[in-house]
Amino acid sequence: MSVDFEKHKLQENLKRQSKRLSELIDVPLTKAQYLLAVHIYSEVAFEHVKAKIDKGKFTGLIFLAAVASDADDQTLDKFLSEFGEIYQRTENSPLASMYQGPTRELIFRLFDLNVDVLASQRYRAFNSS
Repeated sequence: MSVDFEKHKLQENLKRQSKRLSELIDVPLTKAQYLLAVHIYSEVAFEHVKAKIDKGKFTGLIFLAAVASDADDQTLDKFLSEFGEIYQRTENSPLASMYQGPTRELIFRLFDLNVDVLASQRYRAFNSS
């Protein structure tokens, strides 16, 4: 897999996350992009997230662009290890009050993850090691 393909896939995931957030909290796409950048990725602007992906700077929370239902085990493990911080940041942001449901659900829906499937996969992987 080429680096350019990987960057393209991450950019596509980022777009999907923005669209999902827009639908989940019922705001225009540009507002969802801003909220995603600031409150999920801890970046100043959506363009900064995109630029870091384009430059291959996968520091901080940029790895979240790889989080999706088809992500590899390493990405999902990192997501789960960072989940507490992601949860706290989201809970303390405007996103929590804009979403009509639990913060945990918002996060999992944003990344298109099924918490039950994810938990059972992690449990199986943990027990087989």
